[in-house]
Amino acid sequence: KPFELLNKNLYRFVIYKTNEGNYLFMDLHHIINDGTSETIIFKELETAIDGIELEKEQYTGYEVSLEEEKIKNTAYYDKAKSYYSNILSNRDNNFRFINAKESDVKESKEIDIDLNIEPLAIDQFCKDHKLSKNAYFNAVISLVLSRFANKEEINYATVHNGRNDSRLQNVVMMLVKTMPIAATIDENSKVLDLINEIQTHLVNNMRNDSYSFADITSTFGFESDVLFTFEGDTFSNDTVSNKYLSVQESPESYAKYPLTILLKIVNNKYVINISYLLNMGIIHLFFLIYYLSMIQHHKPVVYYMTENDVYMAAGENTVVYGFNVSVPVNISKMAARDGVVIRNYKVIYELLDDAKHEMENLLDAEVVEEDQGEMKMKGVFRTEKTSIIAGGEVLKGRVAAGLLAKVMRDKQEIGEA
Repeated sequence: KPFELLNKNLYRFVIYKTNEGNYLFMDLHHIINDGTSETIIFKELETAIDGIELEKEQYTGYEVSLEEEKIKNTAYYDKAKSYYSNILSNRDNNFRFINAKESDVKESKEIDIDLNIEPLAIDQFCKDHKLSKNAYFNAVISLVLSRFANKEEINYATVHNGRNDSRLQNVVMMLVKTMPIAATIDENSKVLDLINEIQTHLVNNMRNDSYSFADITSTFGFESDVLFTFEGDTFSNDTVSNKYLSVQESPESYAKYPLTILLKIVNNKYVINISYLLNMGIIHLFFLIYYLSMIQHHKPVVYYMTENDVYMAAGENTVVYGFNVSVPVNISKMAARDGVVIRNYKVIYELLDDAKHEMENLLDAEVVEEDQGEMKMKGVFRTEKTSIIAGGEVLKGRVAAGLLAKVMRDKQEIGEA
């Protein structure tokens, strides 16, 4: 049941008593509640069930809102604006590589992909190099976007929990904040250096989160098609005081971003949830493949074209398309022998454009009719097996040899000539 946003509560609590047991149902609007808030509510519910007196809230969401408004007229706010001016000025902040406009399809789909890798290896890597997992995965997404769009400067949006102030640790309200990632990827730099740069970027963004994402987009024209969130295992509650707990989110009616990627830990494994616009077509498939390969191997994977790829195409006058793959010498010779064309690409748009052009060539030619003139038949002079010689009066336009004609009677087509 939808909430009424004006003059109504944005939460519902109902207790159902049945023969099987008592059930508590909670329904909270996302405007007043985030993932950390849910964890706080569940912990306090458990405390109450265990008979322990709850502590009074020391700092309320209302007080947070008032303080955020006051900050806008302080040097703290100006300092945050200056920070974003330094990193976003003199660069192209419009990063819309999916070509999805406001007028495009808004309906979206979601898919979950189990990466089949345990978090322990990545945990140890981050521990050894004093990195956060959030920085690690944001570096991965930065690399992917750079290689996918063939750009050194990339933009996308990410989020943080907005609880930098120690007073906010137990506040129940929507505190999650969107923030920009503006990264420059140098192919000659080391991956570890990139992760450290992204980590510094994330920390500085959080320190300057008084300057809102709305302000950033309007002031600096920051745009991107991608939202990435690393959730980890923060919200993995499944019991409260040994009672079963189930949390369900209402599905979005439309996509907020053309491509939204949520990385989380489920049953001690990384799972990626991807929401994408239906009009993205093949784009998201390439993105997924590349993204998954980088996470599992800590670096881009180089795939090899095989004999089977050429064998399947042999004798069919077929083009084999490759994206960032290696083509061994023996495979090139095999393809030349069998008349197979191999086209390898480093830029995804070039592959898609060429594939589209080839498919268009396979279509039947489109016939476009253009009226040249109109003639009224006056008489038939001679009729033969394969032709008719007739004469008439040109009413408009022109009639010339070589033109195709439709023969009409009472506005109905009865033949062609």
